[in-house]
Amino acid sequence: MESANNIDLQTKMKNLFVYFEYCLKHCLRSDYSNASEQMFNMLSFGIISACFNIDSSSTLALESSYRSDALAVAKTLLKTLEV
Repeated sequence: MESANNIDLQTKMKNLFVYFEYCLKHCLRSDYSNASEQMFNMLSFGIISACFNIDSSSTLALESSYRSDALAVAKTLLKTLEV
């Protein structure tokens, strides 16, 4: 993989990932201020993982239910914050 050896690209992608995670946690905190930092970390990881999974498998021509199942996972994760 070309990107594995490209430090500049790795740095840019890492910064983008960290910023995306920061923004997601910020949104979660504003909507669910009573949750713990550990919970925000776990949920942002789960939601980002679902996003990356959908993106990385988009060329596989999977059934449309795959995308809707990923959305259901994200919604289920968010429900854990509802107290």
